[in-house]
Amino acid sequence: MSSADEPEDVLARGMKAFQDLYMQSLPLDLREVALLPDRELWDMDMVADAMRTAPFKSVYKLHAVASALNRNPGLIERVDDLVVALGMGRNEQIRDGLEQFADEVPRWDRSDPSTVPKLTPERWSDFLEALGLERIDLDTDLDTDLGTVE
Repeated sequence: MSSADEPEDVLARGMKAFQDLYMQSLPLDLREVALLPDRELWDMDMVADAMRTAPFKSVYKLHAVASALNRNPGLIERVDDLVVALGMGRNEQIRDGLEQFADEVPRWDRSDPSTVPKLTPERWSDFLEALGLERIDLDTDLDTDLGTVE
């Protein structure tokens, strides 16, 4: 087992991926204020791979992606990476659902942070419904329930 495969390294990598997804969901002006000068953000493909392999339940990955898209629907340009981050391979149902959810995000005034759309229980429900996951037990690993397409 290499040091990159150590549980602590996998966990640290997963945590960085979640943090970087959050940072990438912020508008650039806010991201520049919040990001430490010596902190480098990973590209979305690296974020996706680290989230996919992170030892967290699917519900946390789903919530991170839903929150990020809810803040910045422009992330949908990297929809394939978002599907990978969820551990869903190339699942078209999930891809289509993410695109649908992003299309329905209310537009907000970037000069007024109080208008950022919240991921309310209703929006969370909309997200799960768009992905076809409203009846899935989120305490299980999604690939055992849906099957992935590699």
